[in-house]
Amino acid sequence: MNVHVLDTPVQLPKPDMEIVIGSREKLKHQADALGRRC
Repeated sequence: MNVHVLDTPVQLPKPDMEIVIGSREKLKHQADALGRRC
């Protein structure tokens, strides 16, 4: 029982974290592009 309860919360945040990391990388690339233009 405890294993199932612990497994589900761990698997749910993973996709969200990937999305957050991906969006951060996109923002970094956009910021770098804007900084180079100026």
